[in-house]
Amino acid sequence: ALSHLRRVTPAVAQALLVALRDVGRVQQDALAAAERFRLAEGEIVPALAAALRDESAATAYAAAQVLAALGRGREAAERQPAIVAALADAIRDSRSRRPVYVLEGGEIKYLGQLDDLLYRALVGVAGVAAGSSAE
Repeated sequence: ALSHLRRVTPAVAQALLVALRDVGRVQQDALAAAERFRLAEGEIVPALAAALRDESAATAYAAAQVLAALGRGREAAERQPAIVAALADAIRDSRSRRPVYVLEGGEIKYLGQLDDLLYRALVGVAGVAAGSSAE
């Protein structure tokens, strides 16, 4: 059900984070959904920013994916500074220097180091922010 949503609310974000602790197929659906979010309702950035420091690297990665998607979305301009700051802070945190693994097709897949994945999310958002300020 999450994969059909485009608008993230605090309740949807919480469901997403819970789904990342479920079985492999549910994790895959949650990550796919995270990449499609574009609109947000309410103060969603603080909860997702906190999840960037989750004990599960996969959960932190998914939070970064949601933040990056929201940072590129139609309503992104007002959220971009907070998203950029949250991602930058998470990258500086020593806990971000750990591997990210997810279950995919019944197998464990290595996605990379969390700090590298956070950096990619940051560049994606900051690039959009830089491009939008030039207009």
